[in-house]
Parts: sequence; C-alpha cells; structure tokens
Amino acid sequence: MKLLYKLLGVGLAFAMLTGCGKNATTPENSQTEQAQSAASNEKKDFEIACSNTMVSNALIALSKYAGYYDEEGLNVNLTPLNTAAEQFPPLLTGKINVAGGGAPAPIEFIEDGNDLVIIGGSMTAGSAIFCLPERKDEFKELNQETLGGKKVGVYRLDTGDIAFRGYLKDHGVDLSTIEFIELANSNTIMEALRKGTVDLGIIALTFRVTAEEQGFAVVKHVDELRPDFICCRVLTTKNQLESDRESYVHLLRAHIKAYKLLKTDPDKTVELLQNFIKIDEDVLRGQLYEYGHLGINPQPAKDKFIDFYDTMVDIKYAKGNVNIADYIDTSLFEEAITQILEENPDDEIYKELYEEFKATNTK
Repeated sequence: MKLLYKLLGVGLAFAMLTGCGKNATTPENSQTEQAQSAASNEKKDFEIACSNTMVSNALIALSKYAGYYDEEGLNVNLTPLNTAAEQFPPLLTGKINVAGGGAPAPIEFIEDGNDLVIIGGSMTAGSAIFCLPERKDEFKELNQETLGGKKVGVYRLDTGDIAFRGYLKDHGVDLSTIEFIELANSNTIMEALRKGTVDLGIIALTFRVTAEEQGFAVVKHVDELRPDFICCRVLTTKNQLESDRESYVHLLRAHIKAYKLLKTDPDKTVELLQNFIKIDEDVLRGQLYEYGHLGINPQPAKDKFIDFYDTMVDIKYAKGNVNIADYIDTSLFEEAITQILEENPDDEIYKELYEEFKATNTK
C-alpha cells in the first residue's frame, strides 16, 4: 500500500493560559501570556485507535482521562477497535494518527511494504500456558521429552505464542515434533483444552481470570520463560511523523505522565481507566497491580523489539525481508523524557524510566 496523505502540521505547546483579566504585567510576563494564549488556540485534533477490552492501552486511556493530552496541546479522540488488523487501513490513509496494539501485526504490514514506525511502548508480558489441572505435573519441565508429540492451542500472531516458540527453539526443542493448532481466540483455546483436543493452550492476559475460574491450571507464565519479550507498541506512519513531529513528542510526554500516575496512584488509575477499558474493576485492578506478570511501559525498547522480530523470523512467522531497526524511532521518546526530567529533575520514577530507556535502546 502506498501512503497518499499528509497531515497539516501545526505548532504545539503544552502551557495553558492561567491568568485572568488584564492586570499590569512585566514585558516578559506579557510575552509568556501571549505565547500561552496562542498555544491554547492551536490545540491539535488527534485520532487514536486502540482496543478498549485490554489493559495494554492503559497509558493511552489514562493520558486521555487524566487530562495529560490536553496539557500537551492535543485534543484526542479514542476510537475502540476489536482487532489489531482494523487499525492499519485508517492509519495508512491518515484517518487516524496513532494506533496501539500488538507487536506482530505491524511487523506483517511493514514486511508488506508499509511505512509504519514504532515510536513507543505500552505493554510487555501477560500471556500464560495453561493445561487441565490433573495434567499439570506432566509439564513441570518444558522440553523435548515432555512436549514431543503434543498439541498446543494458539491463536495466530499472539506474542505469547511467539515468545514460547522462541524459548523452545533456544532450548533445543524440535518445533516440528509439536503440533501448534491455530484457533480463533482464547475462548476457543479453553474449549479445546476442556475437550482434550489440545494438551496445552496459550491464553492472553485478558482471559487469565476466566481460565482460572474455569479450573485450568497455569503451567508457566510466558515471562518466566522469556522475561525480555515485549508485546503491544504505539505506532504511526513515517509520513505523518514527518509532517508534524512535535505532536508526537507531546503524545509521548502525556504517556510518560500517565506512567507515573499508574505507578503512584492505583485507585485513581483504575477509576480513570474505567471510562474507556471495558473490564470489571476488580479484574482490571488485579491485572495491573496483583497479577505480577505484566509490564506497562511507554518507552519503545528498541533492542527488545529487534529481538522479538528476530524470533519471529527464526520460527518462520516473519519473512525477514526488512531491517526492522529502520522502523523504530527512539528520538521522540528520548526528547520527551529529557524534557520531563528537566522539568522534574528529582523525580525518581522519571529518572528510573530514563535509565531503562538508555539500557534498552542501544541498537
């Protein structure tokens, strides 16, 4: 697909006019107020598409409902979508500015010649491997002996499936001796487990509680096998980014602020997220703060994304026909976190995030 659109570029500033009346001011203050007034009149309309049934988009929803997008001069509308694939046609035609979703789908689109670019992160880990409770002891070890000849229920382009296969291949398991059965979703995987048509099933975070309530047993959380594997990313197109780069810096500034809120105020976080994410409050809180096998993080983690792509190529989920590093732009997040740190030099959460960014964006 060809990208045949341009975005109108407008200058943005996040400072808002807070004074009132026409009190006497110094020339310096007057200039500042004029700049703030201009900024308030130039708020940029921004369309973001993402799922409203998963916590993977927590930072996007928090940025909207905590008012951080507004602070950054962005008038954001969130469009809920059912599947990752639905995001790309409107993104590629300029109807939306940003998409938030899983890592595998954009890789497929990039390999097909589309000019997508990863600019930030949203979620890591999450999935777990389940079996019938009476069979849990069979899979204390995941190796050739225990998995050869077995059937594993997966759904295509699930990050947990990719991480699991990568782990097995790295540990000498012959993947050709395992039958990976692609099913529609986590619910159909659970049904296949119940009927015994699969021996193991990889179930996404969103359905973990359902799986446990139905009596299935966790064999392993995928992040216990591959602690470095990433999941959902924030992306746009290179065309849109080149047309209005500054807006995307402000977008990531909002996500960084939302990250701090998530880390410091669970009650407020859960309250605000319920404006968009359609998950029961207790389940939402459990996934974010009690599960222990989920990471919410706004930084792009370029090194980990490259490793993820290499795994997809290695297990033949991807063609390997692109240099995936060319489709990851870390400069926007670097600019955003640097600005935030300059404004909050003693903030430990922002400092820790910056150090993590430096450690995982080296390639």
